[in-house]
This record gives sequence, C-alpha cells and structure tokens, in this order.
Amino acid sequence: MKNRWIRRTILLLLACLLLSAAALAAEGDAELLADPVSGTCGENLSWTLSGVTLTISGEGPMSNYSGSSAPWAAYKDSISAVVVGDGVSSIGDYAFSGCESLGRVTLGSGLTSIGEGAFRGCGSLSRITLPEGLVSIGASAFYKCTSLGRIEIPDSVTTMGSYAFNECSALTSVSVGSGLAVIPQYAFRACSALASLSLSSGVRSIERDAFVGCTALTRLELPDSVTEIGTEAFYGCGLVSVKLGSGLTTIGSYAFQNCGDLYTLELGAGLTTIGNYAFKNCSALPSLTVPDSVTAIGEAAFADCAALTDVILGENVTRLGNGAFSGCGILKNITIGEWLSLVEQNAFSGCANLTDVYYAGTEEDWSYVSVRSGNEYLTAALFHFGWVATAPALTAESFDIRFDGASVDFTTPAEGDFTVTSLRACVVLAVVEGEYRRLSPSALGENTYAFTLPEGCDRSRPILVALRCDLDGDGEVSSNDALQVLRCAVEERTFDRTHVLICDLNGDEELTSTDALQILRVCAELRDLEW
Repeated sequence: MKNRWIRRTILLLLACLLLSAAALAAEGDAELLADPVSGTCGENLSWTLSGVTLTISGEGPMSNYSGSSAPWAAYKDSISAVVVGDGVSSIGDYAFSGCESLGRVTLGSGLTSIGEGAFRGCGSLSRITLPEGLVSIGASAFYKCTSLGRIEIPDSVTTMGSYAFNECSALTSVSVGSGLAVIPQYAFRACSALASLSLSSGVRSIERDAFVGCTALTRLELPDSVTEIGTEAFYGCGLVSVKLGSGLTTIGSYAFQNCGDLYTLELGAGLTTIGNYAFKNCSALPSLTVPDSVTAIGEAAFADCAALTDVILGENVTRLGNGAFSGCGILKNITIGEWLSLVEQNAFSGCANLTDVYYAGTEEDWSYVSVRSGNEYLTAALFHFGWVATAPALTAESFDIRFDGASVDFTTPAEGDFTVTSLRACVVLAVVEGEYRRLSPSALGENTYAFTLPEGCDRSRPILVALRCDLDGDGEVSSNDALQVLRCAVEERTFDRTHVLICDLNGDEELTSTDALQILRVCAELRDLEW
C-alpha cells in the first residue's frame, strides 16, 4: 500500500513538472514571436519577422527552397503579411508555401520572377497585385490559394508554369496580358468560381486541362491570335456561349466535352480540325454550323448532343469520324458538302429522327461516298440533291416575344424584314456570327419600328423581342431589375448575353452600376427609355 502511494505521488509530481515545462516553453515562444527575428535569404537579401509581418529587403534574387526549408518556416503559422522590397528580383521556390495565415502580400517594383510553389497552399491569401515588370510565374506558384478572388497578369509576363493557379476555388476573375503566349496545362484547373476570363491578343495556345472544371464560366470569346485548344481544355465548364477566333486551327480531343449548358457555338473561319469527343454531351446545343475550312470531324465529336436538331457541314468536310453524331436523338436535318468521301461507322447511330439530308452534289456523286455500317438512319433519310442553301423565310416560330405589349409583322412589313409595334421601348436581338446582337431600329411612325436582319444572321435561331430593362421578365421595369443589375455589376451573379443586352443602357455590352442607376431613374420617371 505504501509503495503504491509513493508511486502515485511520484507520477503526480512528474505531471506537474511536465505541465510547468510546457507553460514555460509556450511563454518562451510567445516572447520569441513578440521580438523581431531575422536572417538571410539570398546572397544580398535579408528577412525580418516583426509581429505578424515578414519583410524581405536588399538587392537581387532570393534563394530557392523545398517543402518547409525556408528560414522563416518555424514561424509560418504566425505570418499574416509579407512585404517584398523593390530591390528583390525573385521570390524563391516554395518561399511562402504553406503559410496558411498569410492574407496580405506587397510585391516590389523590381520583381521579375515568382518561383515554383512560392505561395502554394496560402489559403488565406485573398488578393495580390502582380507588378508590371514581372516576367515569369513558376509552376504551382499559387496552387490552392483558396481565398484568392481575382488575378491580373501584367503584359510583362511571358512564361507561366503548369498548375500556377490550380484549385483557386474562390477565383472569380482572370485577365491575361499581351505578353503571355501559352496558357499552360492545368493553369486554372478546378477554379470553380471563375466567371470572367479575358485573354489578350498575345495568347497563341491553350494547353490541356487549362480550364477544366471551371463550372461558373458561362461565356468564352477567344481572340483571333489563339491557334490551338488542347485536350480537355474546357472539359466540364459551365459555358453557355462560345465564340472561337478566326486564327484557331485545332480543337483538341475532349476540349469542350460535358459542357452541358452550351447553347451558342461559333466556330472560327480558320478551323481545320475538330478532335475526338470535342463537344460530346453538349446536351443543350440546338444547332451547329461547321465552317468551310474544316476537313475532318473526329470520333464522337458531337455525340450525345441531345438538343441538336440542325447541322450544316462546310463544303470541304471530307470525313465524319466514328460515332461523330451518334446519340443525337432529335437531329432532323443535315446539310452536307459535295466533297464528303467517308462516313465512318455509327456516325449517325441513334439519330432516329433524321428525316432530311441536303447534299450539294448529285445522286451519282453520293454513290461514291463510302458510308460504313451503323448509319442506317442516314441512308434512310430523304435526300435533296444539288442543294444550294438559301435564307429561310420568317415565320411566327422565328420570334421569341417576351413582352405581351409588343406585336410583330413579318408578312407585309413596310420596310426591312419585319416590324415591331409597342407602346413601350423594346430591345430586338438576333444571332449574328454565333452570338446575340442588338438590331438597330428604323422609326416608321409612332410606336412602330422596322428591323433588317444583317448578313450572317442565323435565321434558325429565335429573334428575341423584349421590354427594355425588364431583366426579370415580369413585364415591368422595376427596382428589382435595377437590384439584379447591381448584383451582376459587383459579380454576385451572372446573366447570359441576352439579359445583358436587354439592360445595357450605355452600349458597352456590360452590366454596371451606371446601368442600375439609370434603371432606378426610369422607375422614378426621371428618364425615358429609347428603342
């Protein structure tokens, strides 16, 4: 019994000693962090940690590190601000990697290089300004900076490594300057909040998986400078509208697969190759026009496009790949040029509603086309030989009238292709070169305006007639419309192009706080709306 009492007493004393030692250690650490600590981080660079701010000063490049080997790594959990002096020319590899409390970074004007993984995993970093003069951004430099909201890459940047902004899940806006020619692989992969993407005319190539999984990205317009889109570059994005520039020659395999909301697609006039599975399962796409420059359509390139009803193939398409349009269950009409020579297996498998084929060549020409097995729906359709495309006539189905107070006359218009009569100002939109554009009205009389469809207008797509500034479609212009425009202006929500054009009052094709203010003035009867 006595021995047991002694053992318990000893254990109790040891526990007290351990607790005291831990308290003293914590007190020592607190004192250490309370006082500035410093050291060197390059031949001519020094660092100082004062409180929560780490300052890098001196002249020249910073040393490179790996993992947690930076000299301030022991204090990384307490670092919430970094200041890089004007004399610092580079930030070393993995310099601030894993500084999870780092929320504010100031970069000096002399910085030319940000190393690999430099800010990787800095989950609290919400904003950073990259200085003009920066030349290179290393691989994984901002990987998983999950609070970073927007990034502007200056014109001076010429190289960027793979995974540079991968999994920056809060990133909403990206602007790429004129110096960067290549968007590298996985650069913005899984940036699920990315809603605004601006690429300059310096961009030449978008590599594989660069924007895969950017589900908030609804609109894409590529400059004419882009010549190639890599494999899976925009796989699974939330794209509604895509306009590809005239310089694009190649769309890689799976590039836009599973973009299930894609409704408007404009392929550039210089395109030659559409890769395998490029637009597979774009289930909202209603129509497709392939330019004359395209010579081949890859395997399953438009397979399972469940809403596709009309397809026009350019006159120089010579081959349709295996399963090219398989599973397009409501496809009704297809126009084919006379240079087609090969239809691979199952190109039209599952196209049970295909009724009409408009073929530019003669019946004899068609007899020389090699049509392989699994294309019974194609061969059973009604062929119209020697077809020459003409603009279809307007019908009641050509219009989507979203305002009950408007009426359309397309049968006997006094001028133009049709007229619109309404007591209140309307907006009229038509698809021209792949995207909705506002048509200019010509006044005929009180409350009646004439409209002429421009060259390149897609008459197979609805012509929209809407009450101007009626964003919510309730037939009234109200403060709620102004509120929704303001939410769009501050990037709380996005709207498709038709809604933007309906409420854009200053002609810049954007919704801004100025538009919201003007709508409020309309509500207060301080201004009138014009057609």
